[in-house]
Amino acid sequence: MFGSWIPHRDYVKKLLLNLHFHCLFDRNRVFQMEKSIMKLIHLDLDKSLSILRPLYSNTGTPSREQAGIIRSLVLMLDQGYCSIPKWAEKVANDRLLYDICGFHSKAPSASSYYDFIDRLWKGSKEPEIRRKKKICSLWYYWLFK
Repeated sequence: MFGSWIPHRDYVKKLLLNLHFHCLFDRNRVFQMEKSIMKLIHLDLDKSLSILRPLYSNTGTPSREQAGIIRSLVLMLDQGYCSIPKWAEKVANDRLLYDICGFHSKAPSASSYYDFIDRLWKGSKEPEIRRKKKICSLWYYWLFK
């Protein structure tokens, strides 16, 4: 089920307030990230809502932080990271990155990022399933031969 969506203008208002707070304690770091922050301020995700909503069922546990995950992925690439698990852990432990992404309750785990990417992926998942089965069978053979 698709969860709540925070409009872009509300994200920007909250981000600017949070950046003011961060500037009081670590002004240099905020200014070092200025280009990345400006990218996300200009990245209005409200128009993507009509694309994202149909990817979720009408029942079940509501999704959370979908816009934040998109912003986080953009920020991850912009900061030169390529490992989602490492990035998810970094965001969860860095209040500035957390606020820039626009998370509200709790930073998502790496599995939430992968679930989101899987929903966007329109291609067949069969090759990935076969690859995982092959790896599992190799491990099973190696452990129990």
